[in-house]
Amino acid sequence: MINSSISFLYTIINQLGYGHPLHPTQVHFPVGLIFGAFVLGVWGKVRHQSMFSRAAWYCLVVAMIWILPTVITGFMDWRHF
Repeated sequence: MINSSISFLYTIINQLGYGHPLHPTQVHFPVGLIFGAFVLGVWGKVRHQSMFSRAAWYCLVVAMIWILPTVITGFMDWRHF
């Protein structure tokens, strides 16, 4: 049942014109957010501005939330391809 659901999803995505694996596109989002959090955190500490540190915290929270879809698409790509 899981394989047929995954195949159905990839068939729909392929009909829309996207025939590549999903996982690589999902990986860039949390990696970029973590890098952005690092830059904002350093900038906030150097400039002594808490709003940058708060923005870094928000970036890390969103990155942690986005890890779940990244892992799920990784397993889906592994099962499908």
